[in-house]
Amino acid sequence: MKAQIYSVRTQSFNKISLALLLASTALIWSRDAAAQEAQICSTRYVQTFGSSTSLPQTTTSNAAVLGPALAASGEGESTYPYGYDAGTNTIIRGAGYYYRLTNPRDHQSWTGWLDATDHTGDTGGYFLMYDGYMAGSVAYSYEFSGLVAGSSYSASVWIANIFNAAAEDDVGGYAAPNITVRIVNADTDAVVSSVETGNIPSASGPVNGKLPWTQYSFSFQASPSLTNARLEIVNNTNAPYGADFAIDDVSIIGDCRPAPPVAIPAHPVPANSPLGLMTLATSILSLGGWLIRRRRS
Repeated sequence: MKAQIYSVRTQSFNKISLALLLASTALIWSRDAAAQEAQICSTRYVQTFGSSTSLPQTTTSNAAVLGPALAASGEGESTYPYGYDAGTNTIIRGAGYYYRLTNPRDHQSWTGWLDATDHTGDTGGYFLMYDGYMAGSVAYSYEFSGLVAGSSYSASVWIANIFNAAAEDDVGGYAAPNITVRIVNADTDAVVSSVETGNIPSASGPVNGKLPWTQYSFSFQASPSLTNARLEIVNNTNAPYGADFAIDDVSIIGDCRPAPPVAIPAHPVPANSPLGLMTLATSILSLGGWLIRRRRS
């Protein structure tokens, strides 16, 4: 009799041990999944280029007002040189330069450019303005890493033609800006995904005080060979005049929408069985993880 009781107890102990082992495995899996999701959600780059209230603003000796060049860390890069000579405190005007401005008229008081503001809507909000130059030139780029294979991401940028439509006929050889926004594999330089603006039309005036901003966005998916990427904004226009454009509110965001909790099986499983304990543990962990993700979203 004692041996039989011992055997039953041993079997029950083994079942409970197995259930605890499986529940622990479920806990580790849930924790790792939550960590991976946090990594995806943490991919959130939004660049507004600041404002004159948070970054310096310089008034040049040749009647221009502009902010600083892109910072070496965190703001992205441009193959265009910055149009400012600190030695003489002068703005450099001409094709192939970029500027951080609050209004195109801060560059020069020429009515051929619109008297309008940034997209973000901050007080004294900056945007980047480009005096278009050479098709294929990379006006802006930003490199990011840590992408999770199989996960989706979205890229977006707001772009505006700064030209006043009334001035087009006054400029010989005018051309509208034409831009490609693309995601490139930072390790191989292969283009992963992109969107074309086509020729961006000029406007006859500001839109609610702002430049005529248009959003261009697209999505892409990371893979084992795509964990480091670079967003590039490329000028497609060769023109002696025109092709002048502005960018603002550049973003790269991970898609971290919460998944629904795992359903409990329709057919009851004995609660004291290993499968029953595992089902209960997995369901509780799944529900807890779902509630955490729901609070984040």
